[in-house]
Amino acid sequence: MPFTKRDQTYWNNKLLAYLHDPPDKLLDIQGHKERAKKILEVFGLQIPDNFDIIVEKPDRIASGFERGDFPSYNKDPNQNGAVDFKSSPILTHPLSGEKLNLTNINPSSGNNNEVIDLIKDVIGISSENIRYSDNFTNNSDKSAIARFLYTHLALRFKLASDDNVAGLGALWHRIPADSRIPDHSIWHHNALASAIYSCMNPDSNPEITENITNVGIMIFSISPVQSFITKARKLRDFWTGSILLSWLTFEGIRWIIENLGPDHILFPSIVDQPLVIEYLRKNWKMEEKYYPSLHKETDIATFPNKFMFLVPMNYSKDIGEGITTHIKTEWKKITLMVYDYIKEKLKKLESSKDQNNIKTLFDEQNENYWDIHWAVTPLVTSQNLDESKDLLSENLINKVKEQVDIFHKIYSSPNCDSNHVGKYYPLSNGLIQGALSALKMSYRNIRTEQQGKKCTLCGELEALTDKPYTGNESANEYKTNMDNFWKTLRETLGFQSDEKKESGELKENERLCSVCLTKRLLSDALIWSESKKEEKDRHILYSTFTQLNENKEITKKYFPSTSYIALYEYFERKKITNEEEKERKSQVLFDSEDGETLPDLKIQDKYYAILMMDGDKMGKLIMGETIEASWEDVIHPEIKDRMIQENFEEKYRKNWKILYDKPRLITPAIHSAISEALADFAIYEVPQIIKKYEGRLIYAGGDDVCAVLPIAEAINAAKELSEAYKRSFRLISKIDDGYEVKYLNTESNFEIKPGKLSIGMGSAEDITISASILICHYKEPLTAMLRRARELLDDVAKDEAGRNTCAIELYKRNGEYRRFWFKWNDNEVIDAIEKLTAQKGLISNSFIYNLDFYKEGVLAILENDDKNYKEKLKDFIKSLLKKSKTSKVGNEEVYDSKVDNEGIYDNIASLICKKDKKNKWIFSTDILKIISFIAGGKDERNLLV
Repeated sequence: MPFTKRDQTYWNNKLLAYLHDPPDKLLDIQGHKERAKKILEVFGLQIPDNFDIIVEKPDRIASGFERGDFPSYNKDPNQNGAVDFKSSPILTHPLSGEKLNLTNINPSSGNNNEVIDLIKDVIGISSENIRYSDNFTNNSDKSAIARFLYTHLALRFKLASDDNVAGLGALWHRIPADSRIPDHSIWHHNALASAIYSCMNPDSNPEITENITNVGIMIFSISPVQSFITKARKLRDFWTGSILLSWLTFEGIRWIIENLGPDHILFPSIVDQPLVIEYLRKNWKMEEKYYPSLHKETDIATFPNKFMFLVPMNYSKDIGEGITTHIKTEWKKITLMVYDYIKEKLKKLESSKDQNNIKTLFDEQNENYWDIHWAVTPLVTSQNLDESKDLLSENLINKVKEQVDIFHKIYSSPNCDSNHVGKYYPLSNGLIQGALSALKMSYRNIRTEQQGKKCTLCGELEALTDKPYTGNESANEYKTNMDNFWKTLRETLGFQSDEKKESGELKENERLCSVCLTKRLLSDALIWSESKKEEKDRHILYSTFTQLNENKEITKKYFPSTSYIALYEYFERKKITNEEEKERKSQVLFDSEDGETLPDLKIQDKYYAILMMDGDKMGKLIMGETIEASWEDVIHPEIKDRMIQENFEEKYRKNWKILYDKPRLITPAIHSAISEALADFAIYEVPQIIKKYEGRLIYAGGDDVCAVLPIAEAINAAKELSEAYKRSFRLISKIDDGYEVKYLNTESNFEIKPGKLSIGMGSAEDITISASILICHYKEPLTAMLRRARELLDDVAKDEAGRNTCAIELYKRNGEYRRFWFKWNDNEVIDAIEKLTAQKGLISNSFIYNLDFYKEGVLAILENDDKNYKEKLKDFIKSLLKKSKTSKVGNEEVYDSKVDNEGIYDNIASLICKKDKKNKWIFSTDILKIISFIAGGKDERNLLV
């Protein structure tokens, strides 16, 4: 039987399984089952007689994924296996094990039905106000879906907002599912339970069966990535490509949301994602009063190109094909919108072009452009482990089996397989990740090779034309037709040429394929196609690419050029603050050959920085290999202190003693925690920091960040981002029309307030992020510079330097370059860069180049085993500086003797020498030359002037 759209029974049963535990379970564990039933009644659901049976198995399996086995509540405090969360509220970080102590939890919370009252008021069956559910009174199927989407994706924001239900505020986002292992939230647990239920029972049979074998994991990957987004002449092309790739991932996820449920998605997190919020408001009427999100972001590419979810195995083929078809269909709609826009433009010019040929070329180039790979595997269990052994690491199998065996000693019963099946999740994860990698390596999408003149941007597909190449026409005839077509298109769209310097979408001699033209013209096509529609009917990307100008007219959102970013210091010097004037002057610079039309322009005013950042060892983290937390780290210290006592029940005491030092293996909730941490970093941290340093964000797909910045701001921005990445806990609070982020100290108590309590990636040693900063001329081809920035990140920061590194390169217009890297934890080097950059005009112009002549001597000092090499190096730098005068300060020549000498000597010594991965000394003055350039010298021979 093929997979079909699920009806309201499916969604109602999901909600029953999801709310088997109420969100406030930990505030009153004894009465939580009755409160769960009351909440379901408020939602208008009838509680079936076999409710406890329906939810028991999914609950037990979901719990087994995340938790160890503990004794239950006992009146004897020495044997008690429960922890009272209200009297001892602690959260543990799932990756690092750090602990956050909470204060001011109201002892009466959970006993006053505040959660039930809020649900009743917002969505329930009795309220004087208009309720969310009233939006779907005439459509019971849609109402059932909307109710579930609201519960999983929006309810926590309403609870944690200014309503501050039960006084728990921001804690609602991370309130634990279990007080004994408080490293995962109730939302994670409930979502896993409902997704497992739906996979075990996808057809809503009256009685749930022992069908854990029908629970599987499916993973999707969309490519190409870099070749799609980096083939760009303008920054706008690059940004648009990033948005489109993120949106395609969203469309795949959207199919899952609507057909299986958002609870099925394991990675990436979809909670609080900009596109998801836009989708919920457009398609499911979740206005601000129902879903008070904290950010207003609409133009960030935040989704990666891969997603993973739980799937019912009996429908896996249909689901894989359904998602693939949906993604391709939505892409085709976008390209046809651009085609219709071009067709209309050519029609207005009364062109005689053959529109059918243009349409055919659009279809041919886009039909198989995307490589969409997917793989699926059932959950690994004790019953099918042998079938997967050859595909999994023996070391991983042994780790998992060792822990499962220990848990079997703690808890063994006829139902123990349900309790322990989740412990095999690391193997399921390894199996599906390996299956996708193997599939991508073996599969090749053989696109039909196109002849004729290639796109001047990507160089892969034939440039769009009304008369595509057939081989039957002469070369001259084909060229003439191509030239005439693009001449017509440029005239209607506006263009730039040496004779005609005017703003336009196309440059003279630029010919694009339909894919590259889609990126270039999408904003214009959306305005042309969608602006007259009602807001609810507009394409979901409409608000991403459009804005209202001063006259309340719809225009495309401005995206700066490379020249605009480069001119930041120039604008500061000239005190230019008007945006229109900035845009005019940046266009003047962009159109000029040497910037001669702008007075007092410095060489540095023609350079900007490309910042790329990427999380280190992310593959190992997704596999769970770099999780630093052990079982001892994540369990509540109160339960551990009890279980280590000699009079505690022996099977718990002895077996947990073995487990304490064992690493916490990957689980679905840890996957979700990683994804939520990356999403909050990308949504709340990255845009704010990039804006603070006057840059423009291109994309922030979790750990993968790209932005353009003024050259003087790039290092500080990268440093702050690397620090934000490793924060453990943060509070995101609403202020005015925006938000603020405060980092929480794990060594002190956190006083609960409204907002969003968010986790970061934490301080685990192996969880780091690397960066590259490429300083390049605004006229350099953008595609080439993006490729160079990526190589700087991958080959230098990660490979040569060994990760947790920032690599900087100054790439000069003549092809010469200076390069330097430093570790984020090398505070001495970072401090030296900051101080030397700040102390302008205090060191002679010739000093750096004189220092180069002494390279062999400096290396001799360094390679000497004398422990005082640093002092000798400082003495050498001091003697060399004494021979050089500095630049003038006012009308007076300032000599080295007037400088804070010891600080300067230390700083220079810290920068010019370092050891590589093989512990061999490296000598280079490149960083001094880069600092000199950034600081605004007349040329790179001027240090700090």
